[in-house]
Amino acid sequence: MMELECSSIDMNVELRPRSGGFKIGLCVQDLYLRDKMTTGSLCPSLIEPVKKVVTDYFRVTLNNASD
Repeated sequence: MMELECSSIDMNVELRPRSGGFKIGLCVQDLYLRDKMTTGSLCPSLIEPVKKVVTDYFRVTLNNASD
């Protein structure tokens, strides 16, 4: 079995009466697909959002010493 989870779903529907058409938009945030069938799996989460890596940036200033 699989488990599908998301944090929010935004759906937009736009009707176009002149042309008789329509447009549908769907935005899903934080989508997860988890394997619930395999016990002890090395990769239980098959699909998950990319985690942002927070790093520290250091600015190094090199001073040229005048002799």
